[in-house]
Amino acid sequence: MMTDVTRDTLFFGALSCRQPKNGYRFSLDSVLLAHFVDPVPGARLVDLAAGCGVVGLIALYRHTGIISCLAVEANKELFFIARENFRGNGYGDKAEVIHGDVAQIKELLPAQSADLVLCNPPYYQPGRGRVSKSPGEKKARHQETPLAAFIDAAAWCLGKGGQAAFIYPAAQLIGLCAACVTARLAVKRLRLVHSYPGAAAARALVLCRKEGGTGLLAMAPLYVYEKRNGRYSTEVARMYAVNPAISQVVGGVPCLPK
Repeated sequence: MMTDVTRDTLFFGALSCRQPKNGYRFSLDSVLLAHFVDPVPGARLVDLAAGCGVVGLIALYRHTGIISCLAVEANKELFFIARENFRGNGYGDKAEVIHGDVAQIKELLPAQSADLVLCNPPYYQPGRGRVSKSPGEKKARHQETPLAAFIDAAAWCLGKGGQAAFIYPAAQLIGLCAACVTARLAVKRLRLVHSYPGAAAARALVLCRKEGGTGLLAMAPLYVYEKRNGRYSTEVARMYAVNPAISQVVGGVPCLPK
């Protein structure tokens, strides 16, 4: 079990998230993904490549109607951290963390075990992008498991009409969409994420429906900052606001992940 960790907070301390001090740490991508969906009451959630569990934690915090969260993580150290994060935030009765590779999803979870799948997969193909010296971060950032395996795993977890949401580099959007089509996940909603107005899109948020047919909603762009080197946009800043259905906290500032 990794002991060199930090304890960071979200929503003015409403959530506490332990993560490696040196190694893979969650980013704004996880926050954007968790805010991209609106699960129906009674939804069963699966988080693929869960890392420290932050996407599932935010989803459970924001949507009290989610009845269960299964988080799948291949890195053993992150698996233990995620399990403790769910327990430490009071979600031990709703959340379970499974240690395993999504490429073996059929051995880990039964078919149609989820109504909603969230996935922030590794972005970079082997040999591309910045290579971290940390084995945990390297595995989380680079595709030792191919993208198609994550898409296929999402499709396996869903029944007809189930939804899957992904965040991925905008420059690689065509590859993501092609893999979704092959897995019978129809892209139904697309939102491009820009660092600031006038900048090229850096990320794409994609919502799919299992066997969902045609029809795509191209949403308005999401800007992370008001301007170059400026403050967070109003929309992103609100993503760190306390859920009024859970608690009320006055003062302070949210913990913004690096």
